[in-house]
Amino acid sequence: AWDWLEMSPPADTSNLWSSVQFRTQSPLAPDELKNYLADSSDTPYETWVTLNPIPASKYNLKTRVRDLTERVVEIKRSHITAALLRDPFDAEQGLLTSQGDINEMLIPWRQLVSNFGDAKYVGSIDMPAGSTNHVFESGNEGIMILWNDETVDEHQFLGSKLSATDIWGRQIDIRPSKLETGGVEQRFEVGKWPIILRGVDIDIVRWRLQFKVNVTHLE
Repeated sequence: AWDWLEMSPPADTSNLWSSVQFRTQSPLAPDELKNYLADSSDTPYETWVTLNPIPASKYNLKTRVRDLTERVVEIKRSHITAALLRDPFDAEQGLLTSQGDINEMLIPWRQLVSNFGDAKYVGSIDMPAGSTNHVFESGNEGIMILWNDETVDEHQFLGSKLSATDIWGRQIDIRPSKLETGGVEQRFEVGKWPIILRGVDIDIVRWRLQFKVNVTHLE
């Protein structure tokens, strides 16, 4: 694979291949990956990337899961055609042990790929408790992934068929709450581990993305 830190392949030789896969010896941080992806957006070939978890010996599990989640989001927001795991059996960055047993990163990887692999990025909306979130569309269904550096109780109406799981696939309780106005919102806990909401109403998300109050002197 082509090293991200090297100059990109010359444009005049791009007819020799239909795609180029990029990598670095140590995985790029999410912000670094975002910058490199932006720089490669106008290439004449498909762009593939290597997507390995960060090393197990240097980072704890929560950091590794959050890092992988954020890089998957950046890839899905970009022009990338494919993201590939270099060696599933690698002790430091793989999903399985060298003997073929399950590694701790296998389930988060599967959750991210199965939920967002074929989804299209829609955007990010403001949440009442400030949770970082990203919304995707898969078929007619909206899917949101979100997390927060603090444990918070988010409250927002996101659709009548909403369900939630954590990054390990366990169900998360969604509590309906009736407002004084007669409306209903949904409450659920968000913390440092990413959670995934399915059944998000894409029309609600797009409305929130596009709605803007131009009058600024209201109390």
